[in-house]
Amino acid sequence: MEHPSDGQLPDQLTLLKTLHLQKSNGAWLTGLDANIAAWKHTQFRWLARLLELPLISNIGNRVYNHWAVLRFKKLYQNKDQVQTCPCGTSQSDA
Repeated sequence: MEHPSDGQLPDQLTLLKTLHLQKSNGAWLTGLDANIAAWKHTQFRWLARLLELPLISNIGNRVYNHWAVLRFKKLYQNKDQVQTCPCGTSQSDA
């Protein structure tokens, strides 16, 4: 899935809920698409190619989305844990 390229960084909670990858043209990839794009540059490029196949991609997206929800809940159950972005600037909880 691609996000519109408006030059804005997604908010912190959005970034924590699913993997985001910004392409050189400024477009954003998220979720499994971001993983596939990253894996194409590693020793796991064979897995990236496999995950791009239509039937496997459909299943892979569902599995990734379910995993991402569970991961977020496990790591950030307490909303107070999500206060400071990695760059050191604080974010509001709104």
